[in-house]
Amino acid sequence: MKDSALSPAWYYTRLCHLSPRLDEEGGPLLVSHKIFIAMMLWTIVSVAISVSAGIEVLATLELIGLLVIRELTDGLLTSELRQRMDIFIYAGLLLFVAVVLRRVWLVVS
Repeated sequence: MKDSALSPAWYYTRLCHLSPRLDEEGGPLLVSHKIFIAMMLWTIVSVAISVSAGIEVLATLELIGLLVIRELTDGLLTSELRQRMDIFIYAGLLLFVAVVLRRVWLVVS
């Protein structure tokens, strides 16, 4: 019987194909996996905090999370991972500048 796209076995085989480390039982997580899990948890917390506050607060909290994680893991990251995180940080900074300019525009007008 062929695995359907909705079965857990299908997802597991796809994940193991993408990351062979997931196939090893009890193997240590890579630093990039730990960073991803930390950011996923921070995103859940940020969404819970900013449900009533708005998208501006969510964007600011996500940027703060990225900056904190980048600073805490700076010595552990490879240059490739640092560059990938920097792209997300620059995008967050650009979004933050847009939020600040919008707020200033609303106050001035």
